[in-house]
Amino acid sequence: MSIVNTLSLESNRQIKINFDGGDLSSDAGLLLIKEFVSKIGIDRLFSHSFKTNDSASFRYHTDKENLLQMIYMIIAGYFEDDASDELTNDPVFKAVLNKEALASQPTISRFHNRLDEDSLNQFLSISRILRKEIYSIQMPESVILDLDSTLLDAYGRQEGRAFNFHYQSNGYHPLVCYDGITGDLIKIQIRATPELYHQCEENGTRYVIRLKGNNNLREKAAYPVDELDDTTRENKVDYAVVYGEFMYQAASWPYERRVVCKVEKPENQMTYMYTFIVTNMNSSPEYLIRFYCKRGLMENFIKESKSGFDFASVSSHTRIVNANRLQIHALAYNIFNWFRRLALSANMRKQRIDTVRLKLLKIAAKAIHSARYITFKLCSSCPYKDEFYETLYNISKLQVQLE
Repeated sequence: MSIVNTLSLESNRQIKINFDGGDLSSDAGLLLIKEFVSKIGIDRLFSHSFKTNDSASFRYHTDKENLLQMIYMIIAGYFEDDASDELTNDPVFKAVLNKEALASQPTISRFHNRLDEDSLNQFLSISRILRKEIYSIQMPESVILDLDSTLLDAYGRQEGRAFNFHYQSNGYHPLVCYDGITGDLIKIQIRATPELYHQCEENGTRYVIRLKGNNNLREKAAYPVDELDDTTRENKVDYAVVYGEFMYQAASWPYERRVVCKVEKPENQMTYMYTFIVTNMNSSPEYLIRFYCKRGLMENFIKESKSGFDFASVSSHTRIVNANRLQIHALAYNIFNWFRRLALSANMRKQRIDTVRLKLLKIAAKAIHSARYITFKLCSSCPYKDEFYETLYNISKLQVQLE
């Protein structure tokens, strides 16, 4: 079969196709992410705060460059390591990384395999430093720590995976903590610590945490159940609810803690539903239950993290590599969330990553090289030119000094 430069469509001979368009990219919006990363000082922080335990005296692709490449790829929606080979000559990726070519898939895989416990601690330290910098730009009036767990499916024989009866699937079951107002991911940990309550109490942090119902808790809730029985004695149809509280000590707790509960009878049902919350706050049971139920955004944060940033990318056989990969994806999520909150135009700040990718990141551009400059000519028919320029302007106005 002969190779031709130009083809015509049979459906319309006036339409011709060739691959002689020049140095093109479909990810010109990453230039905005690059500008934000540089403005906040994230790339400089990586240079002096992140280093793997590498025995090699020289690497053509440094740890900082590999980490930045992974973060840019994740934000752009390229989750597989194999995408490194496909993007190796992409002009936008080469420009944001300031490299002649991207690190290949084998290089990225070797980079992941060098990650260990030290790397994990470095990621946690980097996240704390960056969060402090973001708060120096825009300090929230309050922070609500919203904790939950989720399942990261594992389809192989990954170290540390287990069967989860709630999800009826194999995988990791990490504890996640978000800021319930801003959506910032405070921490994600593959193995949850049993000392969570104790840490909150030692640090003076107020908490409301849901407990999974069991027979002991339901026995403790006997008084509210009796009250609900009296309330519904004459009316078995309408909805009814009562609140209560009691002291309870789980087997793993060193002492009793306050538990508030809600017992409700749904409309047209005879069975009761229970909600149990352990807390160190002094408010009424009804207030605390209502306060806890305001955390509906948590599920949206988790959904965006898993679908938009591929938190379930835990394909390595070793637990520590998977834990580090998870921290890289978490870092990409936070960088985008800060970018969304501080830089995006006002009409786009509530939009999810998939929408922002479609509207602002996936913009076609042609790279024009001269002796001193690279000019990216973006698609002239882009409907979000105003939002692009406004975002660039917002980044230029950010005032931050990395310590």
